[in-house]
Amino acid sequence: MLTSLKLTERAPCDRLPVTSPEDPRLSKRTTGVVRWFDGSKGYGYIEAADGEHVFVHYSAIVGQEAPLLREGEQVAFFLEQTVRGPQASEVTRLN
Repeated sequence: MLTSLKLTERAPCDRLPVTSPEDPRLSKRTTGVVRWFDGSKGYGYIEAADGEHVFVHYSAIVGQEAPLLREGEQVAFFLEQTVRGPQASEVTRLN
């Protein structure tokens, strides 16, 4: 007797897995300097302490009325490894 196999749905490509800050094996808290941030686009890049360029989205900035970063500003953040590369989460200003 043959049984039919049920195919599972695949997630769309725009839903990329992001590691959780609660899982210490997958992310780490680090510091860096904002290289550039475009407020009209809502994203930019941070240069981490180890020299790695990390993508940052405005939604990852914690505790600000207007979630914007300025070039040269020092920040602390969780470094997440995503399918598209390193990404910052829970970004806080240090200065």
